[in-house]
Amino acid sequence: MERETSTMLYFLSNLHPFGFKLTESFIIQTILERAKRERKDKSNKEIYSQGLNIFKDKKNKRVSDLIEEALQKGYLTIIGWQDDQRIFTMTEEGLLELAVYWTDGFSEQYKSFAIEVNRLFEKAKSPAPPIITIMKLYKNNYTLDKVYSNYIQKVDTRGHISREYHSHLLNEFAGASDVPNSYYMFHLAPKLYVPCELQGKKVTLEIQGIDTPENLVISSPFPNKCAGLKKGRKKSSFGFYPIIASKETFPEELEILLRWRIEEELLLDHQLNIKFDFMNHEGNLFSSDQQFSRSAKMNEFSLVSSAINSDIFSKNRTTDHVVKDIFNHFELRESISLSNFPVELHSLSWSGSHYGKWHKQRNL
Repeated sequence: MERETSTMLYFLSNLHPFGFKLTESFIIQTILERAKRERKDKSNKEIYSQGLNIFKDKKNKRVSDLIEEALQKGYLTIIGWQDDQRIFTMTEEGLLELAVYWTDGFSEQYKSFAIEVNRLFEKAKSPAPPIITIMKLYKNNYTLDKVYSNYIQKVDTRGHISREYHSHLLNEFAGASDVPNSYYMFHLAPKLYVPCELQGKKVTLEIQGIDTPENLVISSPFPNKCAGLKKGRKKSSFGFYPIIASKETFPEELEILLRWRIEEELLLDHQLNIKFDFMNHEGNLFSSDQQFSRSAKMNEFSLVSSAINSDIFSKNRTTDHVVKDIFNHFELRESISLSNFPVELHSLSWSGSHYGKWHKQRNL
């Protein structure tokens, strides 16, 4: 029983980071590859105690057996099918089992650690990580010093690049070189997913509800079209800054229409209701590309307009798709809440080729 428990916990722990829509083949491949890699140079005792005794068709534990066991115990449930494969999601029971494991049964020692971690981030005026991340830090024997080093100090160091790049876009392309530190910025980065059959065709974007810069340009980091700014022969693909204002004059809510057109083939109206939530932590950036360089207690998502209602773009988003007529005219309605966060925490993973060129020049 002890071996089964450790193996099941290993199985669930390694599925958790990949979200909640997992195909059977993905589960099998991921668990087999990870267990094989982590068995290297370990004794049989270590392999069994760490739950690494997982194989494809040998004795001990097979991944297929673990899937069925997880279903029976209510840790996984089937939510659909894809190409004759079952699609699974982890249940609340599965998450609770992991939480009990990560926290030693919600021990007093864990509770004390969680309180001190939250105090650490509060003192640093930095967004705290999600509770699940704190549980994992406790399980991995992180000290408060190590938490500070990895989650605050390193972010401060790496974050200078994010701050510099935003400053570069503001100065070089947006003509906003003297933004007061007390002001807040709304960074809007519209993106369009272009279906394969329409790639290569001209894309235009009309924005209603906000002032649009004259040097707005649409560029093509595959497979999307991204709005950016142009100056001379240089083009960025990381959005623009339609609102730069003090907290007192910053809007609480905004209605925007993104009207994407792909020649005469497709028209997509993306109607957005945006709410701006001012949090207690520091940070003067709101972004429609709310992606972070480390985990934070805020939803992550990227605002991608798409005529296809796909799981690829649905993370932490709820959208309504409407076909307005038979001539490929689509309407997408969405409400989103944006939270202010430190610009140093902003991930630049969607920033496109201009960022790569800028970063290379920066390091010369």
